[in-house]
Amino acid sequence: MNAEAKFVSSVMDARLKKAKRERDAYKKQRDELINDMAEVKRKAEAFDEIAVTVLSEDNDVIKNMNNIVTKIVINNLECGSDE
Repeated sequence: MNAEAKFVSSVMDARLKKAKRERDAYKKQRDELINDMAEVKRKAEAFDEIAVTVLSEDNDVIKNMNNIVTKIVINNLECGSDE
C-alpha cells in the first residue's frame, strides 16, 4: 500500500470506530428509554389497581378518603404534575 492508501484506510477506520461508538450510545439510550417506559407502565398498573380497590370500598371513612384523594389527583392532573 502506498502512503495515500494507508491514509485513506486510517481515515475510514476512524470513521467506522466513531460510527460504532455513536451506535452503541444510541442503543444505550434506547435501552434506558425502554426500561423507563416499563417502569411507568408498572406504576400505572399499580395505581389503577389501588384506585379500583379504594373506589370499590363501601366504608364511610374510605369514601371520605376517596373524595380527598380524588380531588388531589384531579388537581395534579389539571396542573400537569408528574409527582
